[in-house]
Amino acid sequence: RELKDLVKEDQLNNPLGHPNNDDLTDMDQNLQHKSTRQMLFAKWILKTFSRDTLNRGILDVAGGNGELSQALSELSVKSILLDPNPRCCSDDNNNLPFEVIAEPLQGDSSDLTDRQDSIGISFAILPCCVMPKLFPNRIQKRSGHPVRSYNTFCQYLQDKAPAPEAVFQVDYLPFLGRNKIIYYKSPKSC
Repeated sequence: RELKDLVKEDQLNNPLGHPNNDDLTDMDQNLQHKSTRQMLFAKWILKTFSRDTLNRGILDVAGGNGELSQALSELSVKSILLDPNPRCCSDDNNNLPFEVIAEPLQGDSSDLTDRQDSIGISFAILPCCVMPKLFPNRIQKRSGHPVRSYNTFCQYLQDKAPAPEAVFQVDYLPFLGRNKIIYYKSPKSC
């Protein structure tokens, strides 16, 4: 069966509130397999942000295996992978088409949302891992409950926008699963 049919079946058979219910904005879009996630995200970045912004380079925070940085390099966009334990690297990093900085992170990618306006950066986050045990102090703004699920993590990120100065936007990549992008286009960097 086609992926599109599986998505429709999944959403019809699961009650509202199921994590997959807001996966897609248009059920008839051409869905890709989740394995293409990083290339889809790289192409989305290229389409969404100005070439001027991209020419400064991309910081791939908590990029793990380097798939996004690899995809960006295939699209001629310079990136730096910042991860405390990069899983893409060996003893010889000279063959990688991107720079790797293996440094401990003092938080996570959601910290960028706190600083984006003051330092004038644009960002895009494709959330996947919630890690509630690693970040127990993440609290939902509206309910005061801890952030423990993917949906509440996405809402937590959106609620960090320093409204009315900035509004964090949402878009979706065309695959089933954790495909929500939360992003901001800073007037200072676009």
